[in-house]
Amino acid sequence: MEKKFESAWYATEERAKSANVTIVYDQVCDLIIEGDGRLVLRNEKFLLQVDHISKIRLGRRTLNWKKYLLFDAFVLILMINRYSLKRTILSILIANFLGVVVWMTQRWIIIEGVVNGENKTIYILDGRSLGWAGKFGGTKKLFKELTSSLKEVV
Repeated sequence: MEKKFESAWYATEERAKSANVTIVYDQVCDLIIEGDGRLVLRNEKFLLQVDHISKIRLGRRTLNWKKYLLFDAFVLILMINRYSLKRTILSILIANFLGVVVWMTQRWIIIEGVVNGENKTIYILDGRSLGWAGKFGGTKKLFKELTSSLKEVV
């Protein structure tokens, strides 16, 4: 029996571990769990098959700290002439804190297995509602569905 999930975000390990990307995913696609335990990610221009899954877990991608530093420098330049140094630094700290909180809530499904014939690690996230569904439990539900479907096959 095939199960389909729409709007899954797919990221390669290289993108997920990069500290200098703006867009955190490589593709937005449908995630299909096939009856034999194979995962298929596809859209109109993309197809990826994951066979022989060796490990599946929840985790986080790398924090995009380079973008935070650029943002901090930009805000510092804009605000330093209008506000006091204390207020500027406090604003930057609050913005960084909120950014880290959002990053911490973004848990990805990390899958290790044979991807298109090669051993690879991929990252999957529930991308519905521009990714906010993943922050509010969608990715965790998808993870539970994946693990239960894979247990049925084994």
